[in-house]
Amino acid sequence: MDALFRNHLSFFRLHRGDFFVAPDAVYIVAEAPGVTSWVPLSPTAERPADFDAVRLIPESGGEWGERLQAAGFRPAESLSYQEFPLDRELTQRCELSEHEVHIASSPDEALAFAEVQSAAFLGSGDSPDDRWWREFFPWAALRNYVDPNQDLLMIRSGGKAVAVLLLVYDDEVAGIYAVATRPEYRNRGLSTGLLNAGLERARQRGLKRAILQAMRGSFADGFYRRAGFEERYVSTVWRRPPA
Repeated sequence: MDALFRNHLSFFRLHRGDFFVAPDAVYIVAEAPGVTSWVPLSPTAERPADFDAVRLIPESGGEWGERLQAAGFRPAESLSYQEFPLDRELTQRCELSEHEVHIASSPDEALAFAEVQSAAFLGSGDSPDDRWWREFFPWAALRNYVDPNQDLLMIRSGGKAVAVLLLVYDDEVAGIYAVATRPEYRNRGLSTGLLNAGLERARQRGLKRAILQAMRGSFADGFYRRAGFEERYVSTVWRRPPA
């Protein structure tokens, strides 16, 4: 597995559930809605019958699309795995003159980080999935803010956390996750400022590359490409429709 996907697996273990690596596949197991999936690492891997989602990466091989379609699976979301070398600067800059970037260092700050995630990703929704995430985000933030291989970055305005970004460090790679801004504070350059601050934090640790994933074709996908991130490959998740 390449460094981009290994870092993503680290994020899964820390913030979504767990994973297990077999000689020919990875098993991602989580209580989080829609996250559990099976990842073949060779064209000849034997697909388990009890996984309703299959995530394909370059190591999977090129025959899986036809096999999955024949088994009743359909292509769902496609993730663009992107990379940025840390010896360069982003094409977009934003000086946060009115705001200071904080790294969560207390339970209260970890909970504030989770509040921004809920406000940005869930809005006012009250579906069963939204309720699950609304309870999970604080738990994950409280568990992870003390980990020396992670940084929970946030920007405050008027004492309230309004934008966040998560860094997961693994080998020579800094993984960027959970970039989120409260809806009422968007379009002010806060995500760009946090992205620059996160990359500088990674440079200070002596790392060489930053990586992230974005839903292909989404606003975030275009935002990161414009900032200078380059796509390395696309990972498509195939899902079996419910009976």
